[in-house]
Amino acid sequence: QEALQLTDAAIKRFGEDSTLAGLKRDIEAQLEARRREEEAQDAIRQARDFLSRNDARSAVQILERALTQSPNHAQLTELLAAAQAKSREQQREQAIAAIAAEAAKLRAGGRLEEALRRVEGALGQFPGAEVLVHLRESLLADHARAESLTLVNRVQQEGKLDAALQEIQKALRAAPGDH
Repeated sequence: QEALQLTDAAIKRFGEDSTLAGLKRDIEAQLEARRREEEAQDAIRQARDFLSRNDARSAVQILERALTQSPNHAQLTELLAAAQAKSREQQREQAIAAIAAEAAKLRAGGRLEEALRRVEGALGQFPGAEVLVHLRESLLADHARAESLTLVNRVQQEGKLDAALQEIQKALRAAPGDH
Protein backbone atom coordinates (compact mmCIF):
# COMPACT_ATOMS: atom_id res chain seq x y z
CA GLN A 1 0.00 0.00 0.00
CA GLU A 2 2.85 2.37 0.90
CA ALA A 3 4.65 1.50 -2.34
CA LEU A 4 1.54 2.39 -4.31
CA GLN A 5 1.29 5.75 -2.54
CA LEU A 6 4.97 6.47 -3.30
CA THR A 7 4.46 5.58 -6.96
CA ASP A 8 1.39 7.84 -7.18
CA ALA A 9 3.38 10.70 -5.58
CA ALA A 10 6.22 10.17 -8.08
CA ILE A 11 3.79 10.21 -11.02
CA LYS A 12 2.28 13.46 -9.75
CA ARG A 13 5.70 15.02 -9.27
CA PHE A 14 7.49 13.77 -12.37
CA GLY A 15 4.56 13.25 -14.72
CA GLU A 16 3.16 10.15 -16.42
CA ASP A 17 6.18 8.01 -17.23
CA SER A 18 5.99 4.53 -18.75
CA THR A 19 8.41 3.18 -16.16
CA LEU A 20 6.42 4.62 -13.27
CA ALA A 21 3.11 3.49 -14.82
CA GLY A 22 4.52 -0.04 -15.25
CA LEU A 23 5.77 -0.04 -11.68
CA LYS A 24 2.34 1.09 -10.49
CA ARG A 25 0.63 -1.74 -12.42
CA ASP A 26 3.08 -4.28 -10.95
CA ILE A 27 2.46 -3.01 -7.44
CA GLU A 28 -1.31 -3.08 -7.96
CA ALA A 29 -1.09 -6.64 -9.30
CA GLN A 30 0.98 -7.72 -6.29
CA LEU A 31 -1.48 -6.08 -3.89
CA GLU A 32 -4.39 -7.78 -5.65
CA ALA A 33 -2.60 -11.15 -5.53
CA ARG A 34 -1.87 -10.65 -1.83
CA ARG A 35 -5.52 -9.71 -1.17
CA ARG A 36 -6.74 -12.81 -3.01
CA GLU A 37 -4.30 -15.03 -1.12
CA GLU A 38 -5.45 -13.60 2.20
CA GLU A 39 -9.08 -14.21 1.20
CA ALA A 40 -8.21 -17.75 0.13
CA GLN A 41 -6.45 -18.46 3.44
CA ASP A 42 -9.41 -17.01 5.33
CA ALA A 43 -11.77 -19.27 3.36
CA ILE A 44 -9.54 -22.26 4.10
CA ARG A 45 -9.61 -21.48 7.84
CA GLN A 46 -13.40 -21.10 7.79
CA ALA A 47 -13.89 -24.28 5.79
CA ARG A 48 -11.64 -26.28 8.13
CA ASP A 49 -13.62 -24.93 11.06
CA PHE A 50 -16.89 -26.08 9.46
CA LEU A 51 -15.36 -29.48 8.67
CA SER A 52 -14.22 -29.88 12.27
CA ARG A 53 -17.86 -29.30 13.29
CA ASN A 54 -19.11 -31.87 10.73
CA ASP A 55 -20.70 -29.20 8.57
CA ALA A 56 -19.23 -30.16 5.22
CA ARG A 57 -22.01 -28.48 3.24
CA SER A 58 -21.07 -25.04 4.60
CA ALA A 59 -17.39 -25.75 3.96
CA VAL A 60 -18.19 -26.60 0.34
CA GLN A 61 -20.13 -23.34 -0.11
CA ILE A 62 -17.30 -21.23 1.28
CA LEU A 63 -14.68 -22.96 -0.83
CA GLU A 64 -16.73 -22.74 -4.02
CA ARG A 65 -17.20 -19.01 -3.43
CA ALA A 66 -13.47 -18.55 -2.80
CA LEU A 67 -12.59 -20.46 -5.96
CA THR A 68 -14.57 -17.98 -8.04
CA GLN A 69 -12.03 -15.36 -6.94
CA SER A 70 -8.99 -17.66 -7.10
CA PRO A 71 -9.88 -20.42 -9.57
CA ASN A 72 -6.40 -21.95 -9.76
CA HIS A 73 -5.66 -21.97 -6.03
CA ALA A 74 -4.34 -25.47 -5.28
CA GLN A 75 -5.17 -25.50 -1.56
CA LEU A 76 -8.74 -24.34 -2.19
CA THR A 77 -9.22 -26.95 -4.91
CA GLU A 78 -7.79 -29.75 -2.77
CA LEU A 79 -9.82 -28.84 0.31
CA LEU A 80 -12.97 -28.47 -1.81
CA ALA A 81 -12.56 -32.02 -3.11
CA ALA A 82 -12.18 -33.31 0.46
CA ALA A 83 -15.16 -31.26 1.68
CA GLN A 84 -17.32 -32.50 -1.19
CA ALA A 85 -16.42 -36.11 -0.39
CA LYS A 86 -17.23 -35.51 3.28
CA SER A 87 -20.52 -33.84 2.32
CA ARG A 88 -21.50 -36.80 0.14
CA GLU A 89 -20.68 -39.19 2.99
CA GLN A 90 -22.73 -37.12 5.46
CA GLN A 91 -25.67 -37.03 3.05
CA ARG A 92 -25.37 -40.81 2.62
CA GLU A 93 -25.35 -41.34 6.39
CA GLN A 94 -28.35 -39.05 6.84
CA ALA A 95 -30.28 -40.89 4.12
CA ILE A 96 -29.48 -44.26 5.68
CA ALA A 97 -30.50 -43.03 9.13
CA ALA A 98 -33.79 -41.70 7.73
CA ILE A 99 -34.51 -45.03 6.06
CA ALA A 100 -33.68 -46.94 9.24
CA ALA A 101 -36.00 -44.64 11.24
CA GLU A 102 -38.78 -45.12 8.70
CA ALA A 103 -38.33 -48.90 8.81
CA ALA A 104 -38.41 -48.81 12.63
CA LYS A 105 -41.73 -46.96 12.52
CA LEU A 106 -43.13 -49.49 10.07
CA ARG A 107 -41.90 -52.33 12.28
CA ALA A 108 -43.43 -50.75 15.38
CA GLY A 109 -46.70 -50.48 13.49
CA GLY A 110 -46.61 -54.19 12.69
CA ARG A 111 -45.86 -53.60 9.01
CA LEU A 112 -42.86 -55.95 8.83
CA GLU A 113 -43.12 -56.77 5.15
CA GLU A 114 -43.29 -53.11 4.18
CA ALA A 115 -40.34 -52.32 6.44
CA LEU A 116 -38.39 -55.19 4.89
CA ARG A 117 -39.17 -53.99 1.34
CA ARG A 118 -38.04 -50.48 2.26
CA VAL A 119 -34.76 -51.72 3.72
CA GLU A 120 -34.09 -54.07 0.81
CA GLY A 121 -34.73 -51.24 -1.63
CA ALA A 122 -32.35 -49.03 0.31
CA LEU A 123 -29.69 -51.73 0.21
CA GLY A 124 -29.90 -51.50 -3.58
CA GLN A 125 -29.13 -47.81 -3.27
CA PHE A 126 -26.59 -48.20 -0.45
CA PRO A 127 -25.08 -51.69 -0.88
CA GLY A 128 -23.36 -53.03 2.20
CA ALA A 129 -24.55 -50.26 4.53
CA GLU A 130 -23.97 -51.96 7.86
CA VAL A 131 -26.95 -50.41 9.62
CA LEU A 132 -29.27 -51.54 6.84
CA VAL A 133 -27.74 -55.02 6.63
CA HIS A 134 -28.28 -55.57 10.37
CA LEU A 135 -31.76 -54.11 10.20
CA ARG A 136 -32.63 -56.39 7.30
CA GLU A 137 -31.42 -59.44 9.25
CA SER A 138 -33.45 -58.38 12.28
CA LEU A 139 -36.56 -57.78 10.17
CA LEU A 140 -36.16 -61.16 8.48
CA ALA A 141 -35.94 -62.81 11.89
CA ASP A 142 -39.04 -60.93 13.06
CA HIS A 143 -40.86 -61.90 9.89
CA ALA A 144 -39.91 -65.55 10.29
CA ARG A 145 -41.09 -65.51 13.93
CA ALA A 146 -44.38 -63.91 12.90
CA GLU A 147 -44.92 -66.55 10.22
CA SER A 148 -44.11 -69.33 12.70
CA LEU A 149 -46.56 -67.92 15.22
CA THR A 150 -49.24 -67.65 12.54
CA LEU A 151 -48.64 -71.30 11.62
CA VAL A 152 -48.65 -72.36 15.29
CA ASN A 153 -51.92 -70.53 15.81
CA ARG A 154 -53.49 -72.13 12.71
CA VAL A 155 -52.49 -75.70 13.57
CA GLN A 156 -53.51 -75.17 17.18
CA GLN A 157 -56.96 -73.98 16.07
CA GLU A 158 -57.20 -77.10 13.91
CA GLY A 159 -56.65 -79.10 17.08
CA LYS A 160 -53.20 -80.33 16.07
CA LEU A 161 -51.40 -79.66 19.33
CA ASP A 162 -48.41 -81.90 18.48
CA ALA A 163 -47.89 -80.08 15.17
CA ALA A 164 -48.11 -76.73 17.00
CA LEU A 165 -45.46 -77.82 19.51
CA GLN A 166 -43.21 -79.09 16.68
CA GLU A 167 -43.55 -75.75 14.93
CA ILE A 168 -42.61 -73.94 18.17
CA GLN A 169 -39.53 -76.15 18.53
CA LYS A 170 -38.56 -75.46 14.91
CA ALA A 171 -38.91 -71.71 15.47
CA LEU A 172 -36.78 -71.90 18.64
CA ARG A 173 -34.04 -73.79 16.78
CA ALA A 174 -34.10 -71.22 13.98
CA ALA A 175 -33.54 -68.36 16.44
CA PRO A 176 -31.62 -69.85 19.38
CA GLY A 177 -30.52 -66.49 20.85
CA ASP A 178 -34.05 -65.12 21.03
CA HIS A 179 -35.35 -67.23 23.92
